[in-house]
Amino acid sequence: MISVGYTSTSQDVNANNYNGPKSEYSEGYKKITKGQIKDILATPQLMRSDCYLVSTLKALAKSGFGKQMLKQSIKTSPDGDTFEVRFNKYDRDNVYSISNGDKYEVATGRSRFNPTGSVETATSDVIQDQKDAKPLYLRLFGYSNPLEGNLASVYMETLTGKKPISIGDDGILPLSSKKSETIQLLDKIGSMPMNHHSFVAGSKMMNCHDGIGKMHYYVIKKVDSDKKEVHLVNPRYVDLSDNESLEELKNDLKNERVSDKEIKVQDDIEKMPKVIKLDYDKFMDNFRSIVGYFDEKTSKK
Repeated sequence: MISVGYTSTSQDVNANNYNGPKSEYSEGYKKITKGQIKDILATPQLMRSDCYLVSTLKALAKSGFGKQMLKQSIKTSPDGDTFEVRFNKYDRDNVYSISNGDKYEVATGRSRFNPTGSVETATSDVIQDQKDAKPLYLRLFGYSNPLEGNLASVYMETLTGKKPISIGDDGILPLSSKKSETIQLLDKIGSMPMNHHSFVAGSKMMNCHDGIGKMHYYVIKKVDSDKKEVHLVNPRYVDLSDNESLEELKNDLKNERVSDKEIKVQDDIEKMPKVIKLDYDKFMDNFRSIVGYFDEKTSKK
């Protein structure tokens, strides 16, 4: 889905810096580390149109099951200068090697080499390589940028190889039109600790309120089923809890060639709530979809 924010050019995103795809991870490569998974949680969304991607990575990085999925999908070289990304929907047919360098910075708009930017670069490539990596009707809309306009439900399955639970992700009606089904899922999420589920929520295409941006994916941090309240994280802002992170975002935005006026808007970030709390009714009125996974062990109980 397209999120409210900044744009990058199609030329930027299409710039490739990989030596693949390959059929196997390179010898000596290992699963990404705890620190690199933590980095995913700390890296904000930059590009206008990949909220589905960044929110998915952040949602996976917060749960035990999700971390295992990330470790299956992303490997790192011993020196940390290269990440190899596999899209498990396609088995071993797509392993993309993303190395640190000028092309990476151009493709992602990020000044610092990290797992999130590497997955963004690899995703741009796999969407061009695999005809079904984006829903047909989205391709027919003419999104020239490969990262634009994807659905979290499609992307989660592309990355992990496992079909997620999904309510309303391919539709336009608010979740209030599926009230019973939605409340049942929210209550189930609320019955589990935060690190036992990985869910995102997609907002409506228009008429959002309560501080929710239209056509944007948020991470569901937790659900308080006693208070009937959903706690949401904006993948663009919430991790900017210190001045160093804020400055890093501003540097990245400058690399993405946005205007000084747009960069100045980021000065208001510190005033934004780190977690948005909505009661069930307001949540269902603002959002059209919930997508994600429960930890496999806990979901069987």
